[in-house]
Amino acid sequence: MDNTYKCEFGIKLSDFVRNCVLGLDDNEDISTFSEMLLQVLVQNKLAFDAARFYVAYGLLEGLEKKHLLVLGPSHINLLYSLFEGKAEGHILDTAISTINLKLLLHIDTEKVGLLSYFESLSYFVQQKDYKVYYENEEFFLEYLNMNFGLQEVIQFFQANSKRFDQEQFIVVLSNLIQNKVSISSLVPFVLGYSRPEQLLINIVNCELAFSDLLLEPLIVSGIERIITAMAQGSKDLPKCVYSDSAKLVANEDLFNDDFWMSFDITDLFESVVDDLNTSKDEVKLSYAISQFQFIANCVPKLIFNETFSLTIDQLAQTLQTAFASQPRGGDKTFYKSKDLFYGLVLSIIAQLLKINVVDSKIKFQILEISESVLTKSEYHCHLQNVNLLSQLIEINGSKFDSDDVSALIGILEEMWDMLIVDRLILSQKDLHQAFIRLLLNKTLLKISITNESINERIFKIADDIVSKSYGRKALLPVLFKRVSEYQLQDNSDFEKSTWLAKLLVRGAFLLQNIMNVFKLDIIIAGIYDKDLNLSGIPLYKQAYGDPEVSYKIYINVITASVKYW
Repeated sequence: MDNTYKCEFGIKLSDFVRNCVLGLDDNEDISTFSEMLLQVLVQNKLAFDAARFYVAYGLLEGLEKKHLLVLGPSHINLLYSLFEGKAEGHILDTAISTINLKLLLHIDTEKVGLLSYFESLSYFVQQKDYKVYYENEEFFLEYLNMNFGLQEVIQFFQANSKRFDQEQFIVVLSNLIQNKVSISSLVPFVLGYSRPEQLLINIVNCELAFSDLLLEPLIVSGIERIITAMAQGSKDLPKCVYSDSAKLVANEDLFNDDFWMSFDITDLFESVVDDLNTSKDEVKLSYAISQFQFIANCVPKLIFNETFSLTIDQLAQTLQTAFASQPRGGDKTFYKSKDLFYGLVLSIIAQLLKINVVDSKIKFQILEISESVLTKSEYHCHLQNVNLLSQLIEINGSKFDSDDVSALIGILEEMWDMLIVDRLILSQKDLHQAFIRLLLNKTLLKISITNESINERIFKIADDIVSKSYGRKALLPVLFKRVSEYQLQDNSDFEKSTWLAKLLVRGAFLLQNIMNVFKLDIIIAGIYDKDLNLSGIPLYKQAYGDPEVSYKIYINVITASVKYW
C-alpha cells in the first residue's frame, strides 16, 4: 500500500484529541471528556466520515496509551448509537467500526457488569456482523479474563444462556471455547436453546472458531436433521435457515461426497416452483425464494449424481412463470427478492453447463435467457448473468463466431446502460469488475481483430469505463490488467488488435480526481493496516483490489512490449 499520502488536517485533529486525553490526570475528567467527545460523534453521525474517523482514532489512541478503564454505562449508550452508523465505503466503515468496537476494551468493570458488557458486544455484532469482532476477539478474551475471570463467565453463561439473543449466545460461547472449556459440556446449552436450528446455522456462518463444536456427535445429528428437514421442504423452519445455508452446505467436514450421493432435491424443487408460480402472498413467495436459495446452494454438490434431473429447460420455464400470480400494488421493495431469485436461477444454469454438451442449440438458449432477464435485473441478477456468460465462453468460446459475439456484446451494452443509470454503486464493485473481465475476454478480443463493428462497440463501453473512472476507484486496474493478460496469453493476436491502442492512450492520458478526498481511502487504509488490522489482508485490497496506480503500470508495461504498432 502506498503510504506517501498524508492528511495533515486529520493528523492534527487526532493528535489534538489524543493529547487532550494524555494531558488529563484525573480518571473522572478523562471519563467526562470521553463522554463529551462521543456525544459530539453521535450528534454528527452524518458528518464527514474521515473527520469522524480521526476524532475517534485520537480518543482510542489516548485511552490505549494510558491503559485506562474509564468508560461506563453512559458511554456504552452512546457507543450503541455509533454502532448503528454507516460510513461510506468499506474502508471508512471498517476503520470506524473497529475503533468503536475497541473502545469497549476501556469499559470500567466496576461500573458495568457481564450482562451489559456482553449485550454491548452482541449489539455491535447485530449491527456490523461478526467479521470485525472476529479479527479483534483475542483482545476481548484477554480483557474478560483479566477483569471478570473465566469462572464468572462460565457461571454467567450457565445461568443466562436461555435468555440470550443469538449473537450474545455465540459471543459468550466462543469465549468459553477459546478458553478451553470442555466442548461436550457446552453442547446441551446449544441444543437446549429456544431455536437450535437457527442458532446452529448462525454458528456455522459466523467466523468464530467453532469447528470442533460442529463435529460433536450430538451437534452433527442435529445439523443432519435440519438439512433433511430442509430437503423435505419443511415450513416449520425459520426462513433464514434456508437463505443462510450456503456455508452449511459447503462444509465438507459435516457432509462428505457419500452424503450428497444419496441426497435428492427433486421434490423440493417442484414444490418450491409450484409456490412461486401460484402463490399470491408475498410472505409465502419470500419463503419460497429462501428455499430456492437452499436448492441453489446444493446444486454444485449434486450435479454429478445419477439421480440429478434438473434441466436448463426447466429453469428457463421457471424464469417465465415465477410470480405469475403475484398481485400488483404489493410491497414496493419486493423487486429485490425477485432480483435475488432470478440471479439464483442463472447461477444454477451456470452449474448445469458443466454437465451438458454445450452445442449451438444450448449456446443460443443461454444467450436468449441472458437477454430475456435484463429488464427484470438488479444487482444480483446482473452479477449472475455476467457469471453465466463468462462460464459459457469458458466452455464454448472456441466455437463462438461473430454473430455470437455480437449478440453477447448487445447484452453487455444494455446491461452497461442500466449500470450507469445507477451511477456504478460502490457496493456493487464485484459486478463492475466481473463485467469488465467479460467485456475484455480474449474470445471477444480475437474476433474484434477482423470485425470493425465489434471492436468499435467494445471500445465504446471500455472508453466509457475510462471516462467514469475520473472519480472512481477499482475499475481501471481490472480493465488494463485484462488487456495485459491478453497480450501475455497471445501476443500475436494482441499485436493485430490495433484498436486497443486507442484504449491505452485514453488510459494513459486520463487525469483522475486530484482532490484530497479521493486519496483519503488510501491514507486511512494505511493507518488501519499499521495500527488496527489483524486480518493479514491490506484493507485497501479488501475494498478495491489492486492499488489504483497499478493501471498506469499495466499501460507502461504493455506499451513497452509492443513491437509492430
